[in-house]
Amino acid sequence: MKIEPLKQRLSQLLQKLKGDKKTLCILAAGVLLMAVVFAFDTSGQKETRKEKNEEGAVQTLSAEEQLCDLLSNIKGAGKVKVMITYAAGARTVYAVNREETGEERETGTSSRRTREDYVVTKDSDGEGGLVLQEIPPQVCGVAVVCGGGSDPVLKAQIVEAVRALFNIKSTNISVAELAAEGGA
Repeated sequence: MKIEPLKQRLSQLLQKLKGDKKTLCILAAGVLLMAVVFAFDTSGQKETRKEKNEEGAVQTLSAEEQLCDLLSNIKGAGKVKVMITYAAGARTVYAVNREETGEERETGTSSRRTREDYVVTKDSDGEGGLVLQEIPPQVCGVAVVCGGGSDPVLKAQIVEAVRALFNIKSTNISVAELAAEGGA
């Protein structure tokens, strides 16, 4: 998709809307609402990683699955279960074209207007915004339950591993012993 014809169409549309302030305000509110929805759309999603299994098929692993896999390899940990809580969801930053216009008035005052348009790209999946950066969700706490969770040395190793991985305080990490299978 060519950017210039799109800019011309948008410019023509804006010229038509300048006379109708009410419609322009409604349109601007709609665009702002869509931007807010895009910003918070991924708040409930978990951070994931894609990995190939033995057959070569791509599978997606959550951060919890990755952490379980890592911690279960610590000597004495045994079976591991984890839960990760997030302060905020993942965010995506999209490229934006900004155009500022200024106007001097006879009264000596001036006004500035900024127009922002998302940069749109086309690929095999269709059209979409040009992604500048993907910001992973911010981890705020981790709970680990494992077979050797009562061992103070193992607890310290797990806390240190989780602290280093997620850059969180050790007070936001809890390690406990896994309950016996089938018991109360």
